[in-house]
Amino acid sequence: MKNLYLLFAVCTFSIAEAQVPNPGFEETLSDGFTLKNWGSFLATTVTIDENGNSTSDEIIFQSGNGFCSPVGNCVTGSWSMMLTNAMNMTQNTVIPGKASLFNDAESETATGWNNGYPIAPGADVSLLGFDYQFFPMTENEVAEATLELFGASGQSVGKAVITISGFSSDFNYVYAPVEFTSAEAPAFMTIEFNMAKEGSTPEFGSMLLVDNVKVNFSPLGNNTNTRDLFTVFPTITSGEINIVKGNAATNDQFNVTIIDATGKIVKQQTVELGDSPVSIDTGKLASGVYFLKASSKNASNVARFIKK
Repeated sequence: MKNLYLLFAVCTFSIAEAQVPNPGFEETLSDGFTLKNWGSFLATTVTIDENGNSTSDEIIFQSGNGFCSPVGNCVTGSWSMMLTNAMNMTQNTVIPGKASLFNDAESETATGWNNGYPIAPGADVSLLGFDYQFFPMTENEVAEATLELFGASGQSVGKAVITISGFSSDFNYVYAPVEFTSAEAPAFMTIEFNMAKEGSTPEFGSMLLVDNVKVNFSPLGNNTNTRDLFTVFPTITSGEINIVKGNAATNDQFNVTIIDATGKIVKQQTVELGDSPVSIDTGKLASGVYFLKASSKNASNVARFIKK
C-alpha cells in the first residue's frame, strides 16, 4: 500500500488592520461558525490500496467546526474562542487542539499557511496577554500559549510563553512579557494556543476559552498612547535615558519602574514630570532589553529601551 498525506484546513481566516486582528473573536466568516484570522490545520494519513480505493483515519471533534470555534461565554462582546481536542478513532489517540493567528491578505474563504502576522514599524509588541477559562478533564493537563517575534531576516528576536493549568470556571487575565533575544526590530509575529504543552497528555473533553488577546501593556493601565503620556530617549543607551512628558500628561509625580525581559523589577524611583526632561541612570543595568513603566494617580503606561 502507498501512504499519502491529505491536509484538512480546520478553520479559515482573513487579514485585519488591528495589531492583533480579531483579538476578541467577534468576527466570523459568513457561515457564522468559522473565526476570522484564527484557526489550525490537521494532517491525516490517507491510504490507497492496489485497486485505487482510499481510506483515512476517522477523526471526531468535540466541536462540529474543528479545533476552534466561537462561543457565547466571554468577557466582552459576544464571543470568545473555544479550543478543544479531537479523537482519532482509528488509532485510539487524542489529538491536542491548536489555534494560530493566521495571515492572508486576499481571501476570507481560501485557507493558507500561517506565515506570521506583520508588525507595523514602531508598534508596541512587548507581551502576550489574554483572558481565559480552562476546563481540563484531568488535573495533569497543561495548556500553553506562545507569542514569537521575528525580524525581517526571519530570525527569532523574542518570545513570550504562558502555561495554563488547573480548573478555572471564572475568566482570569494572564500575561507574560516578551523575552527579547536580539535588538533587531520585530517585523512579524506568530501566536499559538496549544491544548497540550510538551510532556502533557491531552484528554478528549477538555476545553480552553480565550478572549481579548493583547500584545502590549495597555491592559495594565489606560488606553492612552504611550507617547501621549511620555517619551523615552534615547531608546538605545549605554548610560542615561530621559523621560519627557507627553501632550496627554499633566505635571505630576510618577513612579518609575524598570523591568527586565524576564519580568523582574530591576530599578524603581519616583520623579516629577514637568516641562523639562528627567534623567534616569541605567549605567548599572546589564545589557539587554528593558521596559520602563511610569505610573501616576491617573495614568500608567510602558515604553521599551535597550541597554548596550
